[in-house]
Amino acid sequence: MSSRGTPRQQRSRAKRDQILDTTAALLAELPYPEIGTKLIAERAGVSVGSLYRYFADKDEITRALVLHWLERMLAVLDGALVDPPAAPGELVDRVVDAFARFYRSEPGFHQIWFFSGPAGNLDRSVGDAHDTALATRLRAALADRYAVDVSPRQALVAVSVGDKLLSEAFRDDPDGDPEIVAELKLILRRYLLPPDRSTVDRPAGGTDQQ
Repeated sequence: MSSRGTPRQQRSRAKRDQILDTTAALLAELPYPEIGTKLIAERAGVSVGSLYRYFADKDEITRALVLHWLERMLAVLDGALVDPPAAPGELVDRVVDAFARFYRSEPGFHQIWFFSGPAGNLDRSVGDAHDTALATRLRAALADRYAVDVSPRQALVAVSVGDKLLSEAFRDDPDGDPEIVAELKLILRRYLLPPDRSTVDRPAGGTDQQ
C-alpha cells in the first residue's frame, strides 16, 4: 500500500480531532442549545463547509464525542491498573478515584453525559461492549495480581454499579459528592473481594481531588 496518502490522512484526523476538542471546550462554557456548527467551525479555525465534510450536524459531533469519551475511559482504567498496589482493596480505590478525576476534569463531559438528551445517546450495543471491555480488564487485573476470582457477571455488575453511583455523585455537582464516591469504594470492595481481603472500615477520604 502506498504511503503517499498518509500525511493527508493525518491532517484529516487532526482537523476532525480539532473540531471535537473545540466542541468539548465550548460545552464547558455554554449551554448545549447555544452551540451551533457555525460557532464550532469559527472556534476550530475551519470553514463550515469543512466541518460538514466530517460531521452532518451538531448531534453527530456530540455522538462522536461520546465515543471518544468511551475510549478515554478504557485508557483511564488501563492507567489505573499499571503497577498495582499491594492490596486489592487499594486497587479498587485507585480505579474509583481515576474515574472520579475523569468525570471531574474532562471538558464538556458533564453537560453531554447528563444533560444532552437524545443527542448523546448511542446504540445500546455500543454501551454493552464498552462495559464488557471494562469488566474484562478489571477481572483480569484482580486475577493476575491478587488471585481474586471474579466471575464475568460479577465484574459486569461492578461496572454497572460504578457507573450508576458515579452518575449520582456527579450529576448535580461537577466536583462530585465525596460521600457517594466513598460509598462506592466500600460497596465494590465488599462485592468483589473475599471478606478477609476487603476492609470493613470505610476507605480514608471520599475521593482523590488531584
